Amino acid sequence: MIDNHTGHDFLTSEVSDEGRSSFDVARECGADFDLHYATKGFIHPIHNGFVAPKYKNGKHRDKVTGKYILRADTYEPLGVVSGKYPVRDGY
Repeated sequence: MIDNHTGHDFLTSEVSDEGRSSFDVARECGADFDLHYATKGFIHPIHNGFVAPKYKNGKHRDKVTGKYILRADTYEPLGVVSGKYPVRDGY
């Protein structure tokens, strides 16, 4: 069974026969960058305020229902995740 809740922490610092780790390769190709999590929402059409939908019940009650994952240096959107998705060092 695949456990989708353990995260994507599959990059390791193990060094290959060529002396490079997956972190080395990520840095070399520009894929090593910080992340920014932004709340999903919309601008209300009447009062122009930002509205972030939140869970109404359960253990996540009053937490936002969704987040955008952005590159912290360019704010380029990389993906959309549930508000339940934990903040991680990698995506």
